[in-house]
Amino acid sequence: MDERQTCSTTFGRLFRNGALVTGLGILATVVFVAAFADVIAPHDPFRANPIARYLPPLSPGYLLGTDELGRDILSRLMYGARLALLVAVVPTVIALVIGGAIGLFAGYAGGVWDSIVMRVFDVMFAFPGILLALGISAALGPGLSSMIIAMIVVTIPAFGRIVRGVVRGG
Repeated sequence: MDERQTCSTTFGRLFRNGALVTGLGILATVVFVAAFADVIAPHDPFRANPIARYLPPLSPGYLLGTDELGRDILSRLMYGARLALLVAVVPTVIALVIGGAIGLFAGYAGGVWDSIVMRVFDVMFAFPGILLALGISAALGPGLSSMIIAMIVVTIPAFGRIVRGVVRGG
Protein backbone atom coordinates (compact mmCIF):
# COMPACT_ATOMS: atom_id res chain seq x y z
CA MET A 1 0.00 0.00 0.00
CA ASP A 2 1.46 3.35 -0.98
CA GLU A 3 1.42 6.54 1.10
CA ARG A 4 -1.62 8.02 -0.66
CA GLN A 5 -3.76 4.95 0.05
CA THR A 6 -2.69 4.92 3.72
CA CYS A 7 -3.62 8.59 4.09
CA SER A 8 -7.01 8.18 2.43
CA THR A 9 -7.75 5.09 4.55
CA THR A 10 -6.88 6.97 7.73
CA PHE A 11 -9.02 9.98 6.82
CA GLY A 12 -11.85 7.68 5.76
CA ARG A 13 -11.80 6.02 9.18
CA LEU A 14 -11.65 9.37 10.97
CA PHE A 15 -14.57 10.85 9.06
CA ARG A 16 -16.74 7.80 9.73
CA ASN A 17 -16.59 8.85 13.38
CA GLY A 18 -19.81 10.83 13.87
CA ALA A 19 -18.62 12.65 16.97
CA LEU A 20 -15.50 13.89 15.18
CA VAL A 21 -17.46 15.15 12.19
CA THR A 22 -20.01 16.86 14.46
CA GLY A 23 -17.27 18.51 16.53
CA LEU A 24 -15.39 19.71 13.45
CA GLY A 25 -18.62 21.07 12.00
CA ILE A 26 -19.40 23.03 15.16
CA LEU A 27 -15.83 24.35 15.36
CA ALA A 28 -15.88 25.39 11.69
CA THR A 29 -19.21 27.16 12.20
CA VAL A 30 -17.96 29.09 15.24
CA VAL A 31 -14.76 30.12 13.45
CA PHE A 32 -16.72 31.18 10.35
CA VAL A 33 -19.23 33.20 12.38
CA ALA A 34 -16.46 34.87 14.37
CA ALA A 35 -14.47 35.72 11.26
CA PHE A 36 -17.41 37.16 9.34
CA ALA A 37 -19.49 38.66 12.16
CA ASP A 38 -19.24 42.11 10.57
CA VAL A 39 -20.94 40.81 7.45
CA ILE A 40 -23.49 38.31 8.77
CA ALA A 41 -24.65 39.90 12.04
CA PRO A 42 -28.20 41.20 11.55
CA HIS A 43 -27.79 44.22 13.86
CA ASP A 44 -25.13 46.34 15.55
CA PRO A 45 -24.41 44.42 18.77
CA PHE A 46 -23.69 47.59 20.74
CA ARG A 47 -26.62 49.75 19.64
CA ALA A 48 -29.32 50.00 22.27
CA ASN A 49 -32.95 50.11 21.17
CA PRO A 50 -35.14 50.88 24.24
CA ILE A 51 -38.31 50.23 22.26
CA ALA A 52 -37.24 46.62 21.57
CA ARG A 53 -36.35 45.67 25.16
CA TYR A 54 -36.85 42.06 26.30
CA LEU A 55 -38.22 40.76 23.03
CA PRO A 56 -38.62 36.97 23.17
CA PRO A 57 -36.79 34.61 20.81
CA LEU A 58 -38.21 34.31 17.29
CA SER A 59 -39.49 37.89 17.36
CA PRO A 60 -39.62 39.54 13.92
CA GLY A 61 -36.10 40.71 13.11
CA TYR A 62 -34.61 39.26 16.33
CA LEU A 63 -34.05 35.51 16.05
CA LEU A 64 -32.81 35.12 19.65
CA GLY A 65 -34.63 38.14 21.07
CA THR A 66 -33.16 41.19 22.80
CA ASP A 67 -31.66 42.03 26.18
CA GLU A 68 -32.53 44.66 28.78
CA LEU A 69 -31.17 47.46 26.59
CA GLY A 70 -32.82 46.22 23.40
CA ARG A 71 -29.60 44.88 21.86
CA ASP A 72 -29.85 41.89 19.52
CA ILE A 73 -28.66 38.75 21.33
CA LEU A 74 -27.74 36.88 18.13
CA SER A 75 -25.47 39.72 16.97
CA ARG A 76 -23.86 39.90 20.41
CA LEU A 77 -23.19 36.15 20.33
CA MET A 78 -21.61 36.41 16.88
CA TYR A 79 -19.26 39.18 17.98
CA GLY A 80 -18.62 37.44 21.30
CA ALA A 81 -17.33 34.38 19.46
CA ARG A 82 -14.27 36.44 18.47
CA LEU A 83 -13.34 37.09 22.08
CA ALA A 84 -14.04 33.48 23.02
CA LEU A 85 -11.68 32.22 20.32
CA LEU A 86 -9.04 34.76 21.31
CA VAL A 87 -9.18 33.67 24.95
CA ALA A 88 -9.06 30.00 23.95
CA VAL A 89 -6.39 30.02 21.25
CA VAL A 90 -3.86 32.70 22.25
CA PRO A 91 -3.01 31.37 25.75
CA THR A 92 -2.81 27.81 24.43
CA VAL A 93 -0.38 28.70 21.63
CA ILE A 94 1.79 30.86 23.89
CA ALA A 95 1.85 28.18 26.61
CA LEU A 96 2.73 25.57 23.98
CA VAL A 97 5.69 27.60 22.76
CA ILE A 98 7.01 28.49 26.23
CA GLY A 99 6.28 25.11 27.83
CA GLY A 100 7.66 23.30 24.79
CA ALA A 101 10.88 25.32 24.93
CA ILE A 102 11.29 24.67 28.67
CA GLY A 103 10.56 20.96 28.22
CA LEU A 104 12.97 20.77 25.30
CA PHE A 105 15.69 22.43 27.39
CA ALA A 106 15.05 20.16 30.38
CA GLY A 107 15.00 17.03 28.23
CA TYR A 108 18.21 17.80 26.37
CA ALA A 109 20.13 19.28 29.31
CA GLY A 110 19.21 16.46 31.67
CA GLY A 111 20.88 16.14 35.04
CA VAL A 112 20.38 18.93 37.54
CA TRP A 113 18.54 21.21 35.07
CA ASP A 114 16.02 18.51 34.33
CA SER A 115 15.47 17.93 38.04
CA ILE A 116 15.00 21.64 38.77
CA VAL A 117 12.52 22.15 35.95
CA MET A 118 10.55 19.04 36.85
CA ARG A 119 10.37 20.00 40.56
CA VAL A 120 9.06 23.47 39.62
CA PHE A 121 6.45 21.80 37.42
CA ASP A 122 5.59 19.41 40.27
CA VAL A 123 4.99 22.36 42.61
CA MET A 124 2.73 23.97 40.02
CA PHE A 125 0.85 20.68 39.53
CA ALA A 126 0.35 20.41 43.31
CA PHE A 127 -2.16 23.26 43.18
CA PRO A 128 -5.48 22.86 41.39
CA GLY A 129 -5.23 24.72 38.08
CA ILE A 130 -8.26 26.92 38.68
CA LEU A 131 -6.99 27.93 42.13
CA LEU A 132 -3.57 28.81 40.75
CA ALA A 133 -5.14 30.79 37.89
CA LEU A 134 -7.38 32.68 40.33
CA GLY A 135 -4.40 33.54 42.52
CA ILE A 136 -2.35 34.80 39.59
CA SER A 137 -5.28 36.75 38.19
CA ALA A 138 -5.97 38.32 41.61
CA ALA A 139 -2.32 39.30 41.99
CA LEU A 140 -2.20 40.90 38.52
CA GLY A 141 -5.55 42.67 38.89
CA PRO A 142 -8.73 42.54 36.86
CA GLY A 143 -8.78 42.43 33.09
CA LEU A 144 -8.49 40.22 30.07
CA SER A 145 -4.69 40.38 29.94
CA SER A 146 -4.28 39.15 33.52
CA MET A 147 -6.67 36.29 32.81
CA ILE A 148 -4.71 35.32 29.70
CA ILE A 149 -1.41 35.46 31.61
CA ALA A 150 -2.88 33.27 34.36
CA MET A 151 -4.07 30.73 31.79
CA ILE A 152 -0.64 30.68 30.17
CA VAL A 153 1.19 30.12 33.47
CA VAL A 154 -1.17 27.31 34.50
CA THR A 155 -0.86 25.53 31.13
CA ILE A 156 2.93 25.75 30.67
CA PRO A 157 3.81 22.77 32.92
CA ALA A 158 1.54 20.38 31.01
CA PHE A 159 3.15 21.17 27.65
CA GLY A 160 6.62 21.23 29.20
CA ARG A 161 6.23 17.81 30.75
CA ILE A 162 4.92 16.30 27.51
CA VAL A 163 7.79 17.69 25.41
CA ARG A 164 10.37 16.71 28.04
CA GLY A 165 9.00 13.16 28.05
CA VAL A 166 9.24 12.91 24.27
CA VAL A 167 12.82 14.25 24.29
CA ARG A 168 13.87 11.86 27.04
CA GLY A 169 12.28 8.94 25.19
CA GLY A 170 9.76 8.10 27.87
